[in-house]
Amino acid sequence: MSLNSAYIDGFFGDNGKGNVLSAILPQAVRLASPTLGEREEKPILVYSGLGGNNAANSYFIEGQKYVLRQLPGGLLVPQTFSQMGEEKYLRPRELKTEIEGLQARGIAVSPETLGIAPNAHITLDHYIQEDQKNLHTRGEHCSTGNGILQTAREKYARKGLRFIEFLDNKLMAEILQETIFNDSFDPFRVQKAKEMAESYAAEREFLSPFVKQDHLVFKEQGYQYKLAVNAHGAGLDINSGLYPGVTSSHPAKVPRWVDTIFGIFKLYVSSVGGRDRAFVSRMPEELEQKLVDLWGERGTGTGRARKLGWFDAVMARYSIDAAGIGYLIGTCGDRMSDLHQLNVKPEIVVAYEIDGKKYGQWQESFHRRDILRKAKPITKRFESWKSFTEADGKTITENAQKYLNALESELSRPFIMLMNGSRGEQDAIIKTHPLERGLYY
Repeated sequence: MSLNSAYIDGFFGDNGKGNVLSAILPQAVRLASPTLGEREEKPILVYSGLGGNNAANSYFIEGQKYVLRQLPGGLLVPQTFSQMGEEKYLRPRELKTEIEGLQARGIAVSPETLGIAPNAHITLDHYIQEDQKNLHTRGEHCSTGNGILQTAREKYARKGLRFIEFLDNKLMAEILQETIFNDSFDPFRVQKAKEMAESYAAEREFLSPFVKQDHLVFKEQGYQYKLAVNAHGAGLDINSGLYPGVTSSHPAKVPRWVDTIFGIFKLYVSSVGGRDRAFVSRMPEELEQKLVDLWGERGTGTGRARKLGWFDAVMARYSIDAAGIGYLIGTCGDRMSDLHQLNVKPEIVVAYEIDGKKYGQWQESFHRRDILRKAKPITKRFESWKSFTEADGKTITENAQKYLNALESELSRPFIMLMNGSRGEQDAIIKTHPLERGLYY
């Protein structure tokens, strides 16, 4: 029997999923290794089911840092098979480059370690060009300029191009002629479609060996651990997130085979591209400006400065319920220690005040795009801590523990693991390991 888990971000992305996975995978390898002997089996499955080139994660494995945009972090561990799922948006040119980059660093990326769902959708060059048009003159915006919205738009308009169709040059040209170059008055439309299809010849040849269907991967026997790792965060889910400031996929959704869901939360909140969504818990701007560079709070993929807020327990409770989160993993505990040097006390948003009324739970009206813009945070303030841990690097200091206890009380969930830095397993403080059988139900 395999242990099947999912790891999702409870807020707006950038909460350290890659760092968490860097801490979990080595233990999965250790637990699985005694049963392997000399066999070449892959006892661990890492499933990346959604997102595209707009999501980047940082990993720290065996002393090496890796930043991956499209590829699953499971590739960094030889005992793992990684699958890019059917809800992924694939950018072929960059995907080829990213695979070659890992191979150049000695990482084995082959059809034995990576699969790509045939029905994942392709992000074409002109989608990116459309997305980037006037991108840097719009002021604050949600788009990363990677053509994700356009890919999703064409997918749901039944005009998209799937990976398996992309792999056939002739079929791709025919589809492009029907969907893009469809002006019957353009005498060059057939030639244009052929030229666009042919421009991907190198990517087509390189990526074709990796095609593998999701359901067949899931049916394969021998996996001791199946881990689904979603891109982005529950607050950006196009259904349950803070619409319209959301992404074009479902970060709160996990595969049906998942037994236990772990919610990854920073001990504060960060958000990129918030023009189209409210940010109730936002810190005072002067403090935010100090912390952005002090904490390195810039998007891994975009480099844009993030907005910062206090931990929002109202939204976290909603994410927990909406996504079915069973246990908490906290990140960036080390950063919160800097507040002590700034003589700032950390806060937790425990309720919202809207039009003179107090709300501690998520309301139906919060799905209106105007309501939360009127909300004022009601917070509890805590004593700061000089260090998140004692000298051993594992024992939580008194004031930090009081803060964590308050969060557990507010969220009715325990922290089973905390990250006290960005070096993966080295910086993990594990109370109950996510792969402990007792957590699965």
